[in-house]
Amino acid sequence: PGIIGVGVVAAVAFNTAIWAVGALAGGSFELTDGGKVQTVAPGGVIVFTAVPLLIGLTLAALLARWRPGITRLARLLGSVLALGTILGTFAADFDGVSTVALALNHVMIVPVLLVALDAIGHRAHDTSDLSR
Repeated sequence: PGIIGVGVVAAVAFNTAIWAVGALAGGSFELTDGGKVQTVAPGGVIVFTAVPLLIGLTLAALLARWRPGITRLARLLGSVLALGTILGTFAADFDGVSTVALALNHVMIVPVLLVALDAIGHRAHDTSDLSR
């Protein structure tokens, strides 16, 4: 749980900082959806960073107890999902600064995810060695 918590907090801190720099650089973080203007506020960045990462890392940690090698697959899947969902950012009608900042939020998740999964994998491997 400590590894997961540190990973989630780190990703939220990085992504909130990226959002803040984007806002200071003039990004509006507004998009039009169904004729209505919506804003991606820091709260949205926090939720859309923390929730998927928390679910993914928790699932990987639980599965790693039985299959320590599962973290290799989780590295691939998590990275593909984090980077693949950038497409939604590019498809929206954000201004350029907002698009870049929000795309960087997706990119920033990958190194945090990889470090956390490495730690989870090491912990699972150490635990599985002890149980033999």
